[in-house]
Amino acid sequence: MYDGLPSHHPAAPAWWRRKSIWVIVAGGVLAFFLWTIPNWGMFWGNVAQFPILWQIPGNRRIIVYLIIKMFAPVLIMLLLTVLVWMYTQIRAPEPEATDVSGQIPQQDAFAASLSGTTALPVQQMMEKRSTPPPAREVTREPRRSGALPSRQINPITPLPAVMPPANVLRSSLSDGDQSEVAPVQNEVPLIQQEKGETEREQRSDGSSALAFEMARPVITTNGRVAMPDPLIAIRLLKDVTMAICTPGGGRVVVPLTLNAKRVQLLAYIACRRGELIDRDKILEHIFGWGLRDEDATEDKLSERFESHKKLLRRKIREVVDEQVNTPAGKQVIDPDIDPFTSDAGFWGLSDICRVEDLEEIERLYKVIALARKDGKLGGDAIPEFVKEACDELIANYAGDFLETIIKKYPGEFKPWGGRSSWAKKPYTQYRDYYLEALWYSAEYEWRAGQKVGAELERAIQTGNEQKQQEALRRQQEYFGRAAQRYQSYAMYACNSKFDAKATFGAHGEYGERIGMSERALRRCVVLLGAIGRTDLVNQVWAGYRSQMKSISDQRWQPSKETQADVEAARAQTNAYRFSAQVSQLSSEFADRDRQGRAS
Repeated sequence: MYDGLPSHHPAAPAWWRRKSIWVIVAGGVLAFFLWTIPNWGMFWGNVAQFPILWQIPGNRRIIVYLIIKMFAPVLIMLLLTVLVWMYTQIRAPEPEATDVSGQIPQQDAFAASLSGTTALPVQQMMEKRSTPPPAREVTREPRRSGALPSRQINPITPLPAVMPPANVLRSSLSDGDQSEVAPVQNEVPLIQQEKGETEREQRSDGSSALAFEMARPVITTNGRVAMPDPLIAIRLLKDVTMAICTPGGGRVVVPLTLNAKRVQLLAYIACRRGELIDRDKILEHIFGWGLRDEDATEDKLSERFESHKKLLRRKIREVVDEQVNTPAGKQVIDPDIDPFTSDAGFWGLSDICRVEDLEEIERLYKVIALARKDGKLGGDAIPEFVKEACDELIANYAGDFLETIIKKYPGEFKPWGGRSSWAKKPYTQYRDYYLEALWYSAEYEWRAGQKVGAELERAIQTGNEQKQQEALRRQQEYFGRAAQRYQSYAMYACNSKFDAKATFGAHGEYGERIGMSERALRRCVVLLGAIGRTDLVNQVWAGYRSQMKSISDQRWQPSKETQADVEAARAQTNAYRFSAQVSQLSSEFADRDRQGRAS
């Protein structure tokens, strides 16, 4: 016997409703404290700029995540509400059932549906199951308040649709009743036939199994295979170059006229890859720089902007037509490709372009920056992976940002209206990367030489002449390479007045580059003295002093520490006696690290 309503599931009791509400509210409050509050300031500080920030592909995911976190409480409460509702539906009581004594079981209904399509033996087989079961006695109880009347019955599992047994079919065919069995046998093929007709009708309407059509690629080969490399490769260090990447790994250089404005336009947009720039800023920083107000009207600046854009596109189109498509006898690359992209008055570099040298320098510098952040550069040795990144960065650094065009047209980049040229910031930034790689590469060699010095001392104490010679040779090699790196740093740090950190004040105040340059020079001459190369000490000091006097307009004067180290290195003739002064460099390294962190 079954009761009309299960005793374990009252219909929506008050305690269950209260418990569900508390669960939903608690989930919303928890989401509010975990996600909404931490991102509240960022959201309201940038929500007004979302339409502009959305134009940059890299910002879209961040914006979506930020919106989701802000509305996380609502989303969590809706999700919990749906889960609670599904739980109540699963445990909901069954509706009241009527008397089933006169109903036909589902098995009999299924058999009856087959009575007109199956053979006679099949009908007889199914009729054996057609006897309805005896009606079950139903015990009812008074209806409870707020609950639907219900009764429990044993469920009847329906029989699955099965094909008649093989022996039944054979017997029916032998009796000549093939026409009755045929519909059963042809039922599945008929469905397949209808599906095939439906697919043919869809194809006749112009649709296919694919719900979309692939866009025509920019680069086309015999098999329409897109190239993994960028279509346009740009380089901005030292000489500004642009090349078209052809299928198969070839490159065709796009000749760029050394026009200051045109090169600046390309470099200004290319160095901000992935960023959309306001058109007004482009006009101001490039085409209006250094002009009087009457010559810098919006119409005149816009005309120059459009003119230089067209000239760049024309150069690309000519190279693609004459040097790529014509020799191939077909269109390998679309000649109308555009290196720029625009949206609502904002301009940026197209996705088909890549600024190879800047990306490589930034990738390698990130290794150095992460190692410094993790405290891996303040120990007794520089890690090998940092040394490799430094050497690779030095090898890939062809020159300073726009170095050639800045030297040829210095008037285009001079200060104007109390402000510096836009190029000074990236120019100084990439010099920072290069100089820091030089510094840590030299430090690696110096510390390696210090370790060999400990072996040299042990060999001297034990009187092993062979080990002494080997350790001394290795130490001189390490110190020699370190001295070369420090000399490169000292000379390069102060070789350009365009560097924002290489400044000489009228009253003796110097920029950051000057102090670091002298520090590198001191380490260089100390190491040269340690290996007994006093001839190189004089040569390095003479070249450094001449450059510093020239670039500072005779205002630079060496510090007392620099003069003392140079004189000590000149007088040094024995590497072993000078090792004590070399060991003092460790304190200078610590001083430099502290100054770097403070700045």
